[in-house]
Amino acid sequence: MKQSSNQPINDFVSQMQTIWDQLALAELTWENAKDVEKYFKFCGNLRVLHFLMALTHDYEPVRALILQRGFLPTLEGVVSELLSEETRLSILKDHPIGINMNKNSVFAINSSKSDVTYNYYR
Repeated sequence: MKQSSNQPINDFVSQMQTIWDQLALAELTWENAKDVEKYFKFCGNLRVLHFLMALTHDYEPVRALILQRGFLPTLEGVVSELLSEETRLSILKDHPIGINMNKNSVFAINSSKSDVTYNYYR
């Protein structure tokens, strides 16, 4: 399963959660409490990895940052970070940042030790 283009993070995590809940019905019963704890931690990490890998390329920078850590956060932590990124992306989409320049424009920076000058030539 992959995230659809323009599908909100909350919708996608709900869709994945439905599948995970169905799979949980087929899980084994455990007698040892330590084994249960290890198993659920393993399942939680696996769900985080599956969820991250199923995201669209728009979330690649956040996915990379999360995977570069020495530990995997909880699914809730991942969703929280992705919701922040989703908000940031929607703001950028609605209000692009930058200077609109035509083909004949040049933006020059002259820097020295004492000052920096910015010039915009048309």
